[in-house]
Amino acid sequence: MDLAPRESQTSWRDFFLKLKERDLRGVEFVVSNDHVGLKKAIAEVLTEAAWLIQGSAKYPKLTNWVDEHIGETLTFYRLPRAHHKHFKSTNLLKRLNEEIKRRTRVVRISPGTESCLRLVRALRVEPHEPWLEDNRYLNMDLLDEQRRERLRQAT
Repeated sequence: MDLAPRESQTSWRDFFLKLKERDLRGVEFVVSNDHVGLKKAIAEVLTEAAWLIQGSAKYPKLTNWVDEHIGETLTFYRLPRAHHKHFKSTNLLKRLNEEIKRRTRVVRISPGTESCLRLVRALRVEPHEPWLEDNRYLNMDLLDEQRRERLRQAT
């Protein structure tokens, strides 16, 4: 987590580069909104990651978009089947961001960057702890197993 002055390609690129400096590696899949700067930063820094946008074919504009971006849309199927149900919507991420926005509005003014980060980190830890202790949201062992199977098939 980090603060940025705006949601731009540069901000996202810097964020991903900081994560890579902290040893982020092996990113194969990214779920996000269709922000142009975010997509460009993913393509620039997380070169091995596939990108997927969520949506519904009920809307004509979306249907046209899917026709133009079918490759990005079908990257979903690169994941193990058990993970598919978790990517049908980005509502979980939207809800988390809404809660952070709601709680930071109550504070109104943060004395500085560090205090703002402390507040947002505290809000982020709340949902994270049950994920660690309860059932795993995504079983990464399935992804490792799928990767090993692809390697066996390739040889």
